[in-house]
Amino acid sequence: MAEKYGILQNDQIISINDKETLTWEDVINSIANNKNNNMVFLILRNGENISLNIPTQSIMENNQMVGKIGIGPMIDQDFVDKNTIYINHDF
Repeated sequence: MAEKYGILQNDQIISINDKETLTWEDVINSIANNKNNNMVFLILRNGENISLNIPTQSIMENNQMVGKIGIGPMIDQDFVDKNTIYINHDF
């Protein structure tokens, strides 16, 4: 859904509704607490700030309604690969 309203892979969310987002948890909490509302996202893309109006959807999660827009954190697969421990039980 977020892509439909202009968020692209590698975008950095600077603020939501004029509130700075320093962590992924800040982003999730802002969205979750604004179910069925339009939110203003300030996005950093290729060195340029872009303002996007994105509506949230209300979804049942852990027995309560929360806002969602269909985004997830970017995961550095190289970091994961280098820092994953594999256990082999073949002795």
